[in-house]
Amino acid sequence: MALPVSCREVFSSIEGCGYWFSAAVSPGEAEAIIQGLGIVLLVTDVTVRPGKALVTSDQALDYHTDHHRADFICWHCIEQTDQGGETMLLDSYQLLAGLPPATAAKLRQIQLHEHKVFNGDQERFPLLSKRFDRDKLYYSFWMLKGGVQQELKAAFMEFKRLTEEASPIRFKLQPGDFLIIDNGRMLHGRTAIQGHKPRHLRRFWIAKPNPNEGEPHASIGNTGSYFAEANQPA
Repeated sequence: MALPVSCREVFSSIEGCGYWFSAAVSPGEAEAIIQGLGIVLLVTDVTVRPGKALVTSDQALDYHTDHHRADFICWHCIEQTDQGGETMLLDSYQLLAGLPPATAAKLRQIQLHEHKVFNGDQERFPLLSKRFDRDKLYYSFWMLKGGVQQELKAAFMEFKRLTEEASPIRFKLQPGDFLIIDNGRMLHGRTAIQGHKPRHLRRFWIAKPNPNEGEPHASIGNTGSYFAEANQPA
């Protein structure tokens, strides 16, 4: 199959600006790109439906990263609502560069709560750590639990303030649009989903193999095409 872009070009774009975007990507082309990125950990159909999960609600989502095992997040747009549902991105490297070194050092001491998704998941993960010799951000403001020292909480709130003041990169994904981000660098959020609300994105969590850590967790329930059926409705 002749791809519209090589995985080398995708990696180059993500390395440079933290994301890659293309319009009018077919499921087959998207699947080939995804397979070239690494190992698929989880596939989720992101639609509006009843339940407690924020990701499948119609509410706006504040800036965050996803599960720390996902090095890349890919979204392939299947259907879009007529109002709202914009994807918003912030480059955490730019935000961190605006902090005093002492404040950034305090962020490295903060452990955030993380939902257990895979076997072996711990209850907490550092907000700022290293992976592939680069800073890796894990951030969700609602994952800061009690018992945090005041000076660490102050550093956390300073970083949150920067996310609130920054101007995001915005995408109103249309059917066929394909967006990939570096999950350890780019914060993502969403405006409220309004209007007719048929919004449907297929989301992929991808792990980039790390020779120093062994193979990442195998994908959950993937058989055949990654576009045939999502693994979990979370």
